[in-house]
Amino acid sequence: MYQAENTTNRINVMSMSEFFHFGNDAKTLYIGDRVGATQYIDFLSWEEVEEPVMKGYDVYGRKFFVIKMLVVNQRIMQTFFMRYSDGIGWMGCGHATKNLIDTSGCMSDIQIQLIQDIINNKKVTIKEEHRPCDSCFVGKKVTLFDEKRWNAAIVIQRAWTKCRYDPQYEMCARVQSRNMELIMLNS
Repeated sequence: MYQAENTTNRINVMSMSEFFHFGNDAKTLYIGDRVGATQYIDFLSWEEVEEPVMKGYDVYGRKFFVIKMLVVNQRIMQTFFMRYSDGIGWMGCGHATKNLIDTSGCMSDIQIQLIQDIINNKKVTIKEEHRPCDSCFVGKKVTLFDEKRWNAAIVIQRAWTKCRYDPQYEMCARVQSRNMELIMLNS
């Protein structure tokens, strides 16, 4: 097992291998023989990543994850990939949105923990030691972005608003009657 001396700049490869298998329930994103201009997996579009977390292998056989996240209503997608096919070092990349964290010099243990927590649907506060790509992220909450749930919530919110404010619905009529009674009592 490879154990890096400086864990702030290098990671324990065994933990990263476990990290990849940690997402066993993640759907596979097949990218075929596509490769970005930088030889990274930085060409993925928001639309082709259909799930909050997807995983796969690039043309060189390197493992990768792509994760959709939300930071204060800002949608973020970042890909994390094995930098070398021998398993030493993981990096982040992506051009579809702003990246969440800077992984120059490979992901640190605290960054790996951050990503694992996000995948586990935890709401995590971004700290400076996570090395966010944008300093305005420090102190903000980051969560996994599930577009299907997000869209379902919007449908529910619209239905609730309609039910609450459209007089054709009984709930609206009750609320309006109650409001009218309060006005009459306070007059």
